[in-house]
Amino acid sequence: MPVLEVSVAAKAVDEAQKEIFEIGNVDQKIANKNWYLKSINATSKNNGSVYCRCDNQKALVGGEHIGIPTGNNGQMNFKIFKVTFTTASDFDVAKNTWQKIQNLVGFYSKADVSEACKKTTLAEAQQYLNSCQKIEINPDEYYRLVSVKRGVVMSVNADGMQFTEKENLSSVDQLWRLEKNGTGYNLVNANYAKYLAKPVKSTGNNWNVSLAEQSNSLVLTIADLEEAQHTLMFENPEAPYVGAGGSSSNYIVTVKSANKNGDACWYIKPVTDLEVNLHPIKDGKGHVLESWGSLYLPFKANCGNSQAGIEYYGVSVADENNGTAQLKPTDGVQAGKGIILHCKNKKGQTRFGFKIGINANKVNDAQSWNILSGTNVSKPIEANVYVFGLNGNVPGLYGTGATALKANKAYYVPATAAVNGFKFIFDEEVTGVDGVETATDSADGIYYDLSGRRVENPSHGIYIKSGKKVYVKPNFRKSS
Repeated sequence: MPVLEVSVAAKAVDEAQKEIFEIGNVDQKIANKNWYLKSINATSKNNGSVYCRCDNQKALVGGEHIGIPTGNNGQMNFKIFKVTFTTASDFDVAKNTWQKIQNLVGFYSKADVSEACKKTTLAEAQQYLNSCQKIEINPDEYYRLVSVKRGVVMSVNADGMQFTEKENLSSVDQLWRLEKNGTGYNLVNANYAKYLAKPVKSTGNNWNVSLAEQSNSLVLTIADLEEAQHTLMFENPEAPYVGAGGSSSNYIVTVKSANKNGDACWYIKPVTDLEVNLHPIKDGKGHVLESWGSLYLPFKANCGNSQAGIEYYGVSVADENNGTAQLKPTDGVQAGKGIILHCKNKKGQTRFGFKIGINANKVNDAQSWNILSGTNVSKPIEANVYVFGLNGNVPGLYGTGATALKANKAYYVPATAAVNGFKFIFDEEVTGVDGVETATDSADGIYYDLSGRRVENPSHGIYIKSGKKVYVKPNFRKSS
């Protein structure tokens, strides 16, 4: 994008305070009327701050006031500003706004916005978007609620309701369902499976909020303001709009009126991914060879086709005599069941996480054979609890010195605590197959997947070999 820099004189607007300076007539300094203000810079050896404004209000992008340094006691020790302009048009500004709010409730999908941005003019782009369907609230999906003005996210912790400073893509505590209730909605937290309760007035405009059963739930009226901003209203005649408390606060602030970008405005962000970090196993050079972890979720989940190499296991048997836990493959993460995750990394890869697609109404049947338990919330550790861990790069279930279990993690409670841990082995009893092989053995013969496509290097799963189904185990690094 072309950039133009010009120098313009400044004069004091407030002669008494000398805190605000006004840039001279910008239109006389540039020939092209389509240049838009990008930044204002000035050099000063002294610290301080001052605001300046531009006569050409149309040229301002991103706010009317721009901070610049001043001299001692607020006195300006220079009179020339370097003003940078770009050729950003109204269409460019609109594109920037659209891309920030795409995929939010009340606006359009990323695909629709991308197509609109390809149009020649702003009018054509707006006409195209008007023909598209805006994203609506779906009671079977999960959402994050983010304060437009404060940026804090509605969340919960062990003590109840809480606003957190920023979005955490790994936190299930920040996920909510918007359950229809008459003409309004109840907010249901994903991890705690409880409702946002009716608030209790504290002091001033502050109202304490917590979680409760449905009988004491808060009913909110949700209204679309503009640019994907929404208001949340409840029965409070004095100030009916819900605003966010500060970071780490457990109260809401009621607001009398709602304006765009104000205290009572919220973004409602659909959540289709949950980021999960795994524990790496590295070689001597620090390269990640593979990564492991555990997960326990209140909903079904899987990695989808875009994240190849993710494997899911339950534990079918834990043998206290030899300290082993047999892993058995499963189809994704099951709701309310502990799952072991395994990701095979290419040598040299350092990232060891993946995203999991979620949908509130897609819940698999519980696995009766899977002996892993889990917790959605952090809670004190009981006796004889084993959690996932690495012991000398050997993954398994081990005792822990921690005092509390982490939220959304799997654990196992044996009958006795006779061993220090259970190292993982792979279950060789795979129903419906004619044999079990390792990935190394798979080099001998021709393999096809269950759709009949030839597979050159089968690594893990069920394949067809010589007309029979065989289960190929991964290359697993066993301890001596």
